[in-house]
Amino acid sequence: QIERALRDRNEALEAADRLKSEFVSHISYHLRTPLNSIIGFGEILEQEFFGPLNPRQHEYSSGLLVASHQLLMLVNDIIDIATIEAGNLQLDRAPTNVFAMLNAVADLARNLVHESGVSLQIDCPHKHSVILVDSRRMKQVMFNLLSNAFRFSHTGAEVTIGANHITGKDGGEICQLWVRDTGTGIDGDFQQDMFDTFKSRARKGRDQGAGIGLALVRRLTELHGGWVEVTSQPGAGTLVTCNLPQSTATRSAQPAASIPKRDVA
Repeated sequence: QIERALRDRNEALEAADRLKSEFVSHISYHLRTPLNSIIGFGEILEQEFFGPLNPRQHEYSSGLLVASHQLLMLVNDIIDIATIEAGNLQLDRAPTNVFAMLNAVADLARNLVHESGVSLQIDCPHKHSVILVDSRRMKQVMFNLLSNAFRFSHTGAEVTIGANHITGKDGGEICQLWVRDTGTGIDGDFQQDMFDTFKSRARKGRDQGAGIGLALVRRLTELHGGWVEVTSQPGAGTLVTCNLPQSTATRSAQPAASIPKRDVA
């Protein structure tokens, strides 16, 4: 009887978890459609297709677009989390140039650079290095890490996005994609929970995040067969490293070209 009760309880919990994921995915999908309409109409206003706007109107339409894009990114992240939890997210792996991928992520982060007053650099010693990953998903991972680094960095601080290769304990190659900042750092207690869904903390004077971005970082890295490591101390900045085993990947036959850090600020 106890065994049957435990089995029934486990099945009920699994059903509840499945219903939760389906509900989140369903609601998020229907949120995205009207959001796209709001963004479309906001862009029409901002570009003055139907007449000029005064400075105050430009300020309002610009604020509308920024808030809408932020909400759309959050909805997309929630959909991704629900898809991963349901076991339905499939990776599209392909040989990817690491340096080109990091440059693309840095370009996506230009607005963060200009708005925050924080400098951004790229540190990739091997310009021709190629890894086997889903490049779109890894760009999402690195951008989420950059967003978090900027959120907890003060004006004048420095954020660096980089990559390097190491040899694992089994002799296999591991590509390390990392983001380092000189910001406020992370308490040791929170480091244990920072990659859990809906876990977040707020910097003084700023709103608390939704706790989705870092959860996606961990989930997408693990889908690639990797793991995430954090090194941080309060007041001394943070280094987050995504370790991606490359046992089935081949690196470029071209000689590695050492390049200096690129400042994209």
